[in-house]
Amino acid sequence: MSNSSPLEPTPPDSKAPAAASSTPIASFAFNSGDDAALRQWEADQKQMRPSTASKDEDQITTTFSSDPSGTTSSSSFGAKPIVAAGDVPHMPAPASVPVQRDEKVDSDKLSSAPSHVAIELEKLQNDEGEEAMRQDIYLPAQDLLMTIRYLEKSWLNFTLFLIGSVLTAGILPLIIVFWVPRIYRQWIYYVREAPTEDELADCKAIPCLVKIPSEPASLQKLVPHKLPTPTPANKMFSPNFTIPYTSPADVAQEVPRPPLAGGPTANTTLLSHVFVLNFRHTPLIFHAPSQKLVSLPEWRDVGLESGAAPLTQSEVAFRHALFGPNIIDVRGQSLIKLTITETCHPFYVFTLASCGLWFYDTYQVYAAVVLAISILGIAATVIQSHRSQVRLQRTARYETQVEVMRVGLSATSASSSPNDEKASLASETWEKVSSEALVPGDIVSLSPLLSQSLPADMLLLPGASSCLVNESMLTGESVPCSKTPISPQALAEFARGERDLKGVEKSLVWGGTVLLRASAENSNDRVKAVVTSTAWNSSKGSLVKMMLFPKPVNFAFYKDAFLFILILIVIAVIGFIGSVINFVIVGVDGDEIGLRTIDLFTICVPPALPAAMSICSTFALRRLKQAKIFCVSPQRINLAGKVSIAVFDKTGTLTEGGLEVRGVRMRGENGKLDELRERMEDVNEVEREVKMEEAMAATHDVNLIDDEPLGDPLEVSMLLFTKWTMESAKRPLTGAQVSQGSIDPYVQCLRSPSGDATIAVLRKFDFVPSLRRMSVITQAASSSTSSATMYVKGAPESIMPLCDPATIPDDFDVILNEATRRGLRVLAFGYKTASLSWSGAQTCPREYVESDLSFLGLLFFENKLKSTTAAAIAELHEAEIPTKMCTGDSVNTAISVAREAGMIPPGQPVFVPRLPQGVKAHKSLGGMSNPAELVWSDVDLPQEGEGADEDGGLDPYSLAPRDPKLSLSTVGLALTGDVFQHLLSHASDETMARLLVRAQVFARFSPELKAELVDRLQRIDHTVAFCGDGANDTGALKGADLGLSLSEAEASVAAPFTSGADDIGSLPHLIKEGRNCLATSTSLFLYFALYALTEFYSVILLFGVTASLDNAQYLWIDIFQVFCIAIGMAWGRPAATLSKSRPFSRLMTRRIVLSLLGAIVLLIIAQTVPYVILHKQSWYEQPPFQPADLSLTNQDNSVVSKTAMFTFTIASIGWALGPPHREPLYRNYLLSFAILALAAINFGILFSNSESNGLFRLFGLVELPTSFLFIIFGTVLVQALLFFVWELWAVDVVCGWLAGPMRRFRSWRIRGDNVDVEKKFRRVERALKREEAQRVGV
Repeated sequence: MSNSSPLEPTPPDSKAPAAASSTPIASFAFNSGDDAALRQWEADQKQMRPSTASKDEDQITTTFSSDPSGTTSSSSFGAKPIVAAGDVPHMPAPASVPVQRDEKVDSDKLSSAPSHVAIELEKLQNDEGEEAMRQDIYLPAQDLLMTIRYLEKSWLNFTLFLIGSVLTAGILPLIIVFWVPRIYRQWIYYVREAPTEDELADCKAIPCLVKIPSEPASLQKLVPHKLPTPTPANKMFSPNFTIPYTSPADVAQEVPRPPLAGGPTANTTLLSHVFVLNFRHTPLIFHAPSQKLVSLPEWRDVGLESGAAPLTQSEVAFRHALFGPNIIDVRGQSLIKLTITETCHPFYVFTLASCGLWFYDTYQVYAAVVLAISILGIAATVIQSHRSQVRLQRTARYETQVEVMRVGLSATSASSSPNDEKASLASETWEKVSSEALVPGDIVSLSPLLSQSLPADMLLLPGASSCLVNESMLTGESVPCSKTPISPQALAEFARGERDLKGVEKSLVWGGTVLLRASAENSNDRVKAVVTSTAWNSSKGSLVKMMLFPKPVNFAFYKDAFLFILILIVIAVIGFIGSVINFVIVGVDGDEIGLRTIDLFTICVPPALPAAMSICSTFALRRLKQAKIFCVSPQRINLAGKVSIAVFDKTGTLTEGGLEVRGVRMRGENGKLDELRERMEDVNEVEREVKMEEAMAATHDVNLIDDEPLGDPLEVSMLLFTKWTMESAKRPLTGAQVSQGSIDPYVQCLRSPSGDATIAVLRKFDFVPSLRRMSVITQAASSSTSSATMYVKGAPESIMPLCDPATIPDDFDVILNEATRRGLRVLAFGYKTASLSWSGAQTCPREYVESDLSFLGLLFFENKLKSTTAAAIAELHEAEIPTKMCTGDSVNTAISVAREAGMIPPGQPVFVPRLPQGVKAHKSLGGMSNPAELVWSDVDLPQEGEGADEDGGLDPYSLAPRDPKLSLSTVGLALTGDVFQHLLSHASDETMARLLVRAQVFARFSPELKAELVDRLQRIDHTVAFCGDGANDTGALKGADLGLSLSEAEASVAAPFTSGADDIGSLPHLIKEGRNCLATSTSLFLYFALYALTEFYSVILLFGVTASLDNAQYLWIDIFQVFCIAIGMAWGRPAATLSKSRPFSRLMTRRIVLSLLGAIVLLIIAQTVPYVILHKQSWYEQPPFQPADLSLTNQDNSVVSKTAMFTFTIASIGWALGPPHREPLYRNYLLSFAILALAAINFGILFSNSESNGLFRLFGLVELPTSFLFIIFGTVLVQALLFFVWELWAVDVVCGWLAGPMRRFRSWRIRGDNVDVEKKFRRVERALKREEAQRVGV
């Protein structure tokens, strides 16, 4: 046996040479077969097809070819359309221009067309009313749903707007253009029908309104773009162009998309302009005959049907003019524009106006401080925004030198018509150009781009031997991905639109990913790829768009904050009116009235509120970064505090990324599986015609980089277990009927540990998640026959139906269930042999390879739980945050891991549903159309035979256990992806809600189903956290409210949050930080509201006696009492443990409103009592009346100010005690010090009563009897006592009392009998608890 590494490269004499090397390498001699079995299989398949299939196909073909629109089939066009391949880039300005109106579709021809085409065409013909004024578009690639309406400007209203702008000195446009643009749109524009061809002929821009759900509408323009030369319509609109989807439901239900309408001359009509709506760097072209917008990224190059060919210079010029340069140019705003935009924010406009008022009112110090803070805030925001723009520009903009194959026109063709297809072409040449010059359809050489970021999305063309890319930027997964060349058939299907990007994903190298390896089958050839998408429509462009336009966060907290501010404004208006009336009655000067009463608005609505609210997120981001949790969406930090459920991926998230092979079990001579063989040597002891070791060595997608195996951890472990050597260089294949011209194909070879056996992988069918298997065609070097061996590896349930039942061991199900219940991961292997030629091996369908198999064996893996998983799950459960597992593994393995992790309590029975056998069989043939009652069974009990529970299971509707000893609250549920899809179609809403609440394990879930699960949980009002490794979880991570990717990258676009730690302990930490941030934000808002109302009421009391606060008193309150406390509150760290309770996510809740109302009542009482007592004293002196200047030094001022200052200290203690979501107050050293220092100074101010005291002189106080100072002191103590009693006990009691009346009030308001505003999942949980109480007789 060789001592070499099982994955070491071949010796130098057999290694493939570099491009410039002439060292010979060993070849692999292929024994060609006769393909007899393959031809017989194809004949059998043809006989099995329905006899009417060919007739239907002929009818459809005839219908399409006779369709007068000329848009349904590429075969109906005389000239070949020249269009861009795949997804296309950001357009400088394109869309469709007037072409001739369609001829009316003949009703007879319409009736003979396929039904869905006829229906959709009829729908288009009958568009009127609202449908003619709007178009709904859904772009699945971007998950972007938009509604587009066409607008017409009212010139009369626009003229009035201009006049009003001049008369108001710019205030009117500031309000209705910058602040409330909806008013401007409604006033200036009205909705109209889609533009006609005659209107487009004028080449004038047409305003449009684009509305995205949960976002404000945006005013855009449908602009004309002049083409470099008049262009035929068939060159602008591909035959496979269809009208976009209208909703996500259309995609889910696979609703047919109607083709574009068009007359018989549509193909030859010359277009001088096209009209484009370029929304968020996604160009939409207007098709005049259909009066519809179509997505330019869906434009496919029909020329690829006959294979990729180099573009002519004229075609390159046309596509470059249409698609623009291949550069992602993020055009950010200038510093001046950013400053103006930020300064025009309503809060800053209000702040600047307040500062102007304060400067005029000789309150210069505070005005200067607030102005400085505002300027610093604006500057910090502008600088941060500018830096983000520059950083994004540097990240997005990428340019490199590439080698591209193009052809030039000869002198004869250069002078001929650009549409002349018979123009003679010069020879093909490789040109070195900037990547900015790339256009869709270009053929690029990948070899010079090694270790570089790819400049565009490209399809790998035939001739490539191996291609490895690092896609961590896209998925967060650091394992390199192997790409395979696209077949000519797949390329043609992609060009016709029969395959989407997902259908050719294995051959797509995405823009922005790093090329690690690219080698050709022939060392003298280049590795070629054809460009499909450039610039903004490449994968990198899509990611940049996600950063520029992130998914909006609809957080009720911010809406309630604005409502609170509105209430404060109303209070200020009431105080303003009352103060004006009072001042007019007593005879105060008009200027003084205006100055003081307007000042009430600056008091009641604190301008510093926005800056204070942003402090929490700033400190939270800093702490998260210290914990190696990186955030690309800061607004989601508060959202983390709302998390009500956590969903986890399994492999690499809950368990270790690597897997350890436990052993192999093969079919023995007795018809059963033999004993577990834990070493490969033991497996080899069994002499078999087809060896398990060869199957394990060949069926994988592992690659070597610097002699290190990289790939799926499972496959790496499997290959290491075999100890076979994977040759790093492919061998040329020789033999009869192999050579293709002068080129011999290259194949991957593997050698046995002893070196006496070599097998070649002739063809590989990649793993497909929906099939859950992969397969290879191999031939052994020592084989003297022409037989090829085909191996299939995959999930046992996907391999078993493909095998001959006679070869399946009798105890297969028993062994499989036992292994998966122990948490082992199991793979099954099947095989078949056949005589194949090289051509047959390369052209046979996958269905042939994966049919009529013989069972070979089972391979067992152990996937150990991470050391921190159980503790993190326990912490979440302690906080009553339910956890769920969503994995692609088998259900039994997932249940075992869930039990080990603590997701499923010990001893809890787990029920798993299965579809009846008839439904399973029907599903295997491609559909599941009939509803079927699921069969639920205990996973720990046999499904049939002795020990089976015939009377067990669950009720199909309520999911209640039929066993009276059990209830749904005491059992666990687990289900597979196919069952989940079945339930989505057939289950009631109540059943789905119960299932989503109680199921802990979701197994055999594809990436799409994971995202669907997240969406379904959100529909029952859960705030969902999803934690995964980023590889197959991207959709779920982006769709979840809180997506956490476990990745080595500092930041990943795969999720809003990325953790540098490779365990799920980061999720509880993130939730703690979110709860702390949310609780602190609530406390800060309450504190600022009370601060504003305290100062407001103090001023109102003093206005009653024509007095006011001194500037020093304002400064002490506004700067020291407020800012010090605000910074101290935001500085606080989260609690060490997660609490069962959650912080309030809304401000307008009973608890928060009552808390603030109680504090307001107490401050009013505390302010009023000393004030009233003062006025009854014999020594009381009325403030001197000064009509032009209110008195600042008097007894009223001293009493009111000394009393008010303690309200801030009391509130800061009561609303910052800490637990349950924040650390205790005494652990927040900054806040504790601030409170103690401020309280000490407040007591010093209270008892300063002589001119010799510095505080007395600073604040302009007057002497008061010592006994009265103790009255104030007693009042403050009572206020503090009552505040703490109210806050810590009474407010919760009152909330309980008001629960019933509030529910009845809502019932009366909405005039409903059964109104329940609680979250849907809470309602289900309450129903389950009630059922459990009834079961136990409580």
